[in-house]
Amino acid sequence: MRLTNLLSNEAASYAETPIYLRSNIGTYPAPCYVCRISNVQRSILSIVSLVDYSSSKYKIIPHESVNEKKVNNYKEQLFSEFQLINPILLFYKKYPEFSLFLSTLINNKDPDTTRFIKGTTYEVWSICDLKKLYNIQKYFQKIEYFYVADGHHRIEALTSLKDGGLYPYPQQYLSLILDERDLELTSFNRFIRDATLDSSDLMKKLSNLYKIKKVSPHFLRMQKNIYFYTGNCWYELRIDESFHERDQLFPAIFLDKFFISELESQGMFSFDKFLYLPQTNKVNDIINHCKSYDCKLAISIPKSLLSNLYKITEKGDRLPPHSTCFTPKIPDNLFIQHLKP
Repeated sequence: MRLTNLLSNEAASYAETPIYLRSNIGTYPAPCYVCRISNVQRSILSIVSLVDYSSSKYKIIPHESVNEKKVNNYKEQLFSEFQLINPILLFYKKYPEFSLFLSTLINNKDPDTTRFIKGTTYEVWSICDLKKLYNIQKYFQKIEYFYVADGHHRIEALTSLKDGGLYPYPQQYLSLILDERDLELTSFNRFIRDATLDSSDLMKKLSNLYKIKKVSPHFLRMQKNIYFYTGNCWYELRIDESFHERDQLFPAIFLDKFFISELESQGMFSFDKFLYLPQTNKVNDIINHCKSYDCKLAISIPKSLLSNLYKITEKGDRLPPHSTCFTPKIPDNLFIQHLKP
């Protein structure tokens, strides 16, 4: 994989100034950044640079499908501004040797930039030494696959602009790349808001297809089971071996299909009626979100495992949008890519 970028050392020297990257058409390996992300819980190292998504497309594996409306919104934004203000998030399977190498790149060196944002510290070092840059490329060549954690819609929008002749530049896009061990994987809970929605009717239809029982909020196990909250009551959906393997591993697949299909049949479906909140095991978080956004139905989905994600995506399958939620994420405007070389 060829990683190319153009650094602004002047920008890197000021904590309040974004770090700018610009596509490099030449073959010279331009510098990369090492970014250390630290909070009270942990500290991780990552690489930030521009990844060539055209020459590396067979090594970069997405796991979610995209929403056309959201893709079009990104296309309009990117075409008008021609810049990315947040990196696409990629990860690879654990690679201790590479992690050790990253630590040697910044050993006993002060960062070029330090930011403290919402309880998290971001320290950034620019890597300009030619030998080190070639070594980074060699490590990336040894990695079989890179997996998209966040940024599916941006990749699709940029690819569409490129295919339509509206983006005649190299497909080198701002990306943050890290080891799978440094990621936290959760799911997104679903919330449906519609004043005319008959949630009791939906639950009745759902119970004709699946095993559902009413449960007390005092006995909920959010990290393991699927729950529905509607009409101030909680219901549990049991998944058994009769489910397709994909549905067992990622319940959002059949749940989204069921609810979208039902709402479409009633002429009530639109994506703005679906809200998403990262998975939580706090009952009050879900109840308060329902009240705040006037939602008629909430769906609590437990998080899955990375091993399950690999099992699905390496077969070429894709999950519905918002099936997974990965952290950490880089805040907007810490790194900015000018899309024009």
